[in-house]
Amino acid sequence: MRTRLFLIGLTCLLLAAGCSRTSNSSSGGGATSKKFNVTLIQGVRGDEFYISMACGAKEAASQLGVNLTVTGGDTWGAPVQTPIINAVTAKRPDAVLVAPNDVSASIQPLQQMKQAGVKVVEVDTHVNDSSISLSQIATDNLGAGKQAAKALAQQVGSASGSVLVVNVKPGISTTDQRAQGFEEEIKNYPNLKYLGVQYDDDDPAKAAQIVKATYAAHKDLVGIFAANLFSAEGSATGVKNAGATGVKIIAPPFPSTSTSRAAEQIPATTLSTCETAPRPAGVPPVPSRRHPGRARSSPTGRRIRC
Repeated sequence: MRTRLFLIGLTCLLLAAGCSRTSNSSSGGGATSKKFNVTLIQGVRGDEFYISMACGAKEAASQLGVNLTVTGGDTWGAPVQTPIINAVTAKRPDAVLVAPNDVSASIQPLQQMKQAGVKVVEVDTHVNDSSISLSQIATDNLGAGKQAAKALAQQVGSASGSVLVVNVKPGISTTDQRAQGFEEEIKNYPNLKYLGVQYDDDDPAKAAQIVKATYAAHKDLVGIFAANLFSAEGSATGVKNAGATGVKIIAPPFPSTSTSRAAEQIPATTLSTCETAPRPAGVPPVPSRRHPGRARSSPTGRRIRC
């Protein structure tokens, strides 16, 4: 299921409205509308969430008559994304939608982009400098983390045991806040011992290793909060490989396809999704229809069309 795609469409709409202008034709003095060039820099290519984001951006661009280019790194990290940001800046698009990979390391290249006259809107993630972008569009990730803790506690019930957060890496605004919210809320459940956060570098195989090792050291492990798509995939695999029947896994709604598949593979383990935030007022629900076009493969094997 696609989520939050119309937020991207709304962003493009606001950019187009803010940038729209007419110029006098040198030959006849008539008004000529400019067709704007917008680039979407995904947080990472291949992630279902960002594939869906690109689908929504393409649909909105088509409706608005905007030239859209989509790009992104093959792996998550500022060292990979910064050259991409710099390359986009060099092309001088009218506007850029970007999911920064690091709250600190991504500041300088985005500042340079702004100084070059490119209008910047941050989507999903953001940097620790709000002066760079015209707008930031993201989930209430702190609230999402708190709701994840509540959902996990509900799944565990009255049982006592340890719980773990499997996260990507420090310095990512969204997942940092999800972990923070989880840590703050889980304190309200004295039957659950919080083991802290471990990082998988957005690698499902590493996430699986983390879970398997944690279960070996803590046989009372009863729950895991996986902070993103690949963490959820890897956590499910790790639980299965460890034979940790009964361990509950909570993940945000973004990896719904992956978590559903993981749950099928691990019938003795409950793997659920948690709602993060209500849809903003004025933003319509995401349509369920498929859009014609080229099919794309996600890491989970799902074919996403846009």
